Amino acid sequence: MDGQKIAHVADGSVSADSMEAVNGRQLWGVQQDVNHLSNKVNDLGNEIDHVGAISAALAGLHPLDYDGTGSKFQIAAAMGNYDGTQAAAIGGFYHFNEDVMMSLGGATSFGSDNKSAFNLGVTFRVGQGGGHRAITPDVQAKLDAQDAQIAAQNERIAELTAQVEALMAKDAE
Repeated sequence: MDGQKIAHVADGSVSADSMEAVNGRQLWGVQQDVNHLSNKVNDLGNEIDHVGAISAALAGLHPLDYDGTGSKFQIAAAMGNYDGTQAAAIGGFYHFNEDVMMSLGGATSFGSDNKSAFNLGVTFRVGQGGGHRAITPDVQAKLDAQDAQIAAQNERIAELTAQVEALMAKDAE
């Protein structure tokens, strides 16, 4: 049967219960649909890589604890990678007070088909734990100096008390 073909075959019915033969044109159409679907799956895979890298970068943005002292504004930066696709993120955090913070972050992936994303959020402290003041290093140094001064004064008071007691004992003789 080498070299023989059946030509001029009409389109066959394509359905789950069809018993008809299909022709080359119908098969070519199915192949085109499969190729188109394959391209879409590849595009989706690339999109997932970009989204994964961007998500990893945004997830790396973290504010420092805020105790009500110092600057209310913070900046953070992070890098992310997913399946060979890289992204960079930068974010800002503004503390209205110890219990309310606003955040803003943006990220972009690298490559010929780079993607971008951003986020905006607000955080509220709930329950106990807020309203305290942490002791900063400069305040701690002052407290330590005062403690040393008080200890020296207590020592001097003890010496003077001993002298007064000795004088009183001498007068009592």
